[in-house]
Amino acid sequence: MEEGDSAALFGDVVFTVIPSDDIEEHNIESLKVAITNNGGRFVPLRASDQHIEDLEELSHIITTHVDFPQYDRAIELGTYIVKPAWVALSIQKQRQASTRQYSPDPSQFFHDVVVTFAGLPESDEENLTAGVIALGGQKSTGLSKLVTHIVTTNDNEEKCRLAKEKQLKMKRVLPHWFDDCLRLGRKINEQPYMFPDPEILRSDLTASTVRGAQSPELDGATTATPSGEPSSTPPSSPSESRKNLNALTNRTIFLSDDLHIEPHLRKTLDKLIHSGGGAVVDSVKKANVYIGAYRDGSDFIAASRKENIEVANLAWLFHVINRNKYVSPLRRLLHYPIPRRGLPGFENMKISISNYSGDARLYVENLIRYCGAEYTKTMKQDNTHVIAAHLHGEKCEAAQEWNINMVNHLWLEESYAKCAVQSISNPKYVTFPTRTNLGEVAGQTSLDMKAVERLYYPLPRSPQKPQKAAERQALNTLHSQAADIELFQKEMKRKGGVIHGGRRGSIADEIALSDGETQHVPSKLTKKAKHAAVPDLPEVRYRMMVTGDDRWASNARKESADKNTLRSLGVLLTSDPKNVDILVAPKLLRTRKFVCALACAPLVVDTTFLDSALKHKKLAADPPMLKDREGEQRLGYKLADALERAKHNNRKLFRGWSIFVTKDVNGGFDTYKDIITLNGGVALLYTGRTGITLPKRQERNDPESGQESQNQGGDDEFDYVYLVSGGSEAEVKLWKTFRDTIGKQQLKARIVQPDWLLHAAMTQQIIWKDSYSLDEGSMMSQRSG
Repeated sequence: MEEGDSAALFGDVVFTVIPSDDIEEHNIESLKVAITNNGGRFVPLRASDQHIEDLEELSHIITTHVDFPQYDRAIELGTYIVKPAWVALSIQKQRQASTRQYSPDPSQFFHDVVVTFAGLPESDEENLTAGVIALGGQKSTGLSKLVTHIVTTNDNEEKCRLAKEKQLKMKRVLPHWFDDCLRLGRKINEQPYMFPDPEILRSDLTASTVRGAQSPELDGATTATPSGEPSSTPPSSPSESRKNLNALTNRTIFLSDDLHIEPHLRKTLDKLIHSGGGAVVDSVKKANVYIGAYRDGSDFIAASRKENIEVANLAWLFHVINRNKYVSPLRRLLHYPIPRRGLPGFENMKISISNYSGDARLYVENLIRYCGAEYTKTMKQDNTHVIAAHLHGEKCEAAQEWNINMVNHLWLEESYAKCAVQSISNPKYVTFPTRTNLGEVAGQTSLDMKAVERLYYPLPRSPQKPQKAAERQALNTLHSQAADIELFQKEMKRKGGVIHGGRRGSIADEIALSDGETQHVPSKLTKKAKHAAVPDLPEVRYRMMVTGDDRWASNARKESADKNTLRSLGVLLTSDPKNVDILVAPKLLRTRKFVCALACAPLVVDTTFLDSALKHKKLAADPPMLKDREGEQRLGYKLADALERAKHNNRKLFRGWSIFVTKDVNGGFDTYKDIITLNGGVALLYTGRTGITLPKRQERNDPESGQESQNQGGDDEFDYVYLVSGGSEAEVKLWKTFRDTIGKQQLKARIVQPDWLLHAAMTQQIIWKDSYSLDEGSMMSQRSG
């Protein structure tokens, strides 16, 4: 509902106001008067317990938070839930304002953000606007007093200059802030991104200066098993409307036997609950609050399946008593009963923590244990994961060297919330903003109750109820947002994020990190027809990857159209080299995509194959292999022979090999890690740490080896361990330590140029040449020459 249909501004509004500490009594009265004087109708809360009696009757609930008992039901009914500012703006504009920007829902974390742009490319503005609007924010073309953030890369832009001159309370931030927020799905502190001196652009700051702020969401929610007793004198609310309100009024509470409460604590809880207007009952049937420790047992299941009952744990009860304020037990992960034996998939994990402190550290430690993994204070090579708040420090360096999975706490939280181990390939879980300690956003994840229900108390599905008018209107609003959300989601999947990816890139001499094709600069937003037909697509027969072709650069509309054409032919365009059937390139290349994809033994064709498919909307029946004799001569291999070997190798060229790579090598560690792992090997980052232990090596006569063994070099290769390195001064300093470390394990060290690895991956054959070797003497002669 964007505008009222009746003559009065709020003529179709039936509302109530949820009292809270940040709405004073006179403000509540002002809201009631403002709406009723403009045609609205006020429905008071039930005096005994401040519940909404006729929820179905309401069109709007005005509140500053979502922590009231009937929130979930209100959402189901399609009731608009808005902050008080919605009323003021509607009166100012003399039409009902959009409810989306005034939602108190914490998942809409840009709800209090109004952006304007200064000096950014038009495409960046479109992408950022889509993300901001999709998450509750707004855009202003001009520098109005409503603007909260000026987004710029140059603090001398006109808007920035005016804001400084007039001392406007607007934050001038780099677009990188939005990019990192959108990647994480959390609103992080703007300080490191703010002008006049954005920290993320400074190279003089040390790791120790990364600030660690505590998350307010962890207050009373760091453990599921609190110690001690709740306060016997809970604080009263400063709000007049809540001075006589106790959060446990009219609550009938059942305390489960699995809590194993000591008699003294039981007596204290009984007294506090009774003095607060509640009652302790002896059966789930009589209760409207169930307090238990674990997600099992007949009482837990009965309570979970019962309507109009809260299911929570002792930590939630302590929190409510201590603060004299109701909060939903579903908002915080550790306010709900925990799984008794952990979650499936965590039982063999050993997890350590890095860079979290205070409440955030305690919270993550407990979450690891509740998931069913083993928490280790120190990290060893048999650890499976390290959960890091940022990437600085010894544990993080060691994790990279030892090939230990390194993720942020969002992976752990969302695995716990969804009751299943989440894939660490999700970019959200491996995003580490350079000047942010992610402990500041710990505790913001809520439980996925559908997942909890499926695993612990499955219910038969009830038939859907007819939609209310408000529900239908909400769906219409969602349709109107589709273009914003579609573009936002598309950009989030892109490696560069929602802003152009060139700001943080690095250029390699030997291996191209950018293949020169799609840069995903989108066209202007266009609205799709609401009832557009969805075509029936054929089964995916081929996965095609294109490299070295720039036909789609700066033309997202053409890219989208061509993708649809190919998809109608049974071809899925992919940028992931892990699974490629057709590789399209103008010639033999040394790009990451090309080199990695060869491990799949794909059909390699030139760009005329793609031209023909798009022009004739038909795939060539028997396309010729890419011909590039000049390239074959220059690179020293025949493509046909390499592809034949790739078939025999079956992505196992480096099976049984552990290959070390320096972090400063041209192209970056991640590029070579992809090449090695896609060919069956293990890539290990080498930073000069002593005492490393190599993973178990393949035996000389390994009975499980296949045809790949024919392409893995001679028998003497089993005696060598490789370090892929550049020739920078920092890298050369590592070489002696590497030789000493490998020598102590009765093996020989080979320090090689990236060419050794690239040639092996391109030819699908490991061949040793002395020209690949690096040593200090040759580097000194090169520098002196």
